[in-house]
Amino acid sequence: MQELDPLGINQIVTRLHMHVVAVHGIEIATSVDFDRFATVRAQLRDDAISPYFDPQHNGPELSQSAFWIEGRKDGEPVYVEAYRLYEPSGPFNHWCRAWLMEAHTRAGEDVHIGSVAEPMSDPVSRLGGRMAYRGELFMSPALRGGPKSRLINDISLLHHALVWGYWKPDYIWGLTTENRAQRGMLRRIYYNHLEEGFIVWKRRPECVEQDRETLCYQPRHQIIRDLAAVGSRYEMSMGTS
Repeated sequence: MQELDPLGINQIVTRLHMHVVAVHGIEIATSVDFDRFATVRAQLRDDAISPYFDPQHNGPELSQSAFWIEGRKDGEPVYVEAYRLYEPSGPFNHWCRAWLMEAHTRAGEDVHIGSVAEPMSDPVSRLGGRMAYRGELFMSPALRGGPKSRLINDISLLHHALVWGYWKPDYIWGLTTENRAQRGMLRRIYYNHLEEGFIVWKRRPECVEQDRETLCYQPRHQIIRDLAAVGSRYEMSMGTS
């Protein structure tokens, strides 16, 4: 398996950021200040922040195990997303159920999971190690569709490069509605593996839009493959400049 050295990943991050600035006019910044994250997010969205990243329901470990990304255009926030590193103990489906219930109960929500995928598919049964959870994705409606439709692809690849530089995770993963999964959106944000119906809520949280959630994930070797392809293009452009 090809690896990415620190210099190589820094070059990839720089190249991708320059591309997002040049093509989309968006500056990207990262932060561990989740009080500010809550403020910026409130400017962009009018729904409930998830308890996985809400500073009111987490201790100082939040800023030690998570970071968030902000995109600004003409000085105004237009994009946010957050990542948090976990190392599950035991089978992933059991850990995930306990993690979800604990987070929402801590936030004072009365929730109940009807079921989780059981038995898990063989690939999902192997999930574990350093797992970077991806959530709170929001992009201003003015940036969606039309000639700007490549933005989500470009910015997601930049995010994966940043996550790799922070943590070198074994997986990047998230949960989403089955509607979104079926529209093909997840492959555009670099998730090649889906497990539909992984979580089925009997009483769902406020921040979850539908009773059934799809697990989406990208394993380490495919993260490296995606980023190494950028590195190869970078080397070629340098060689021909």
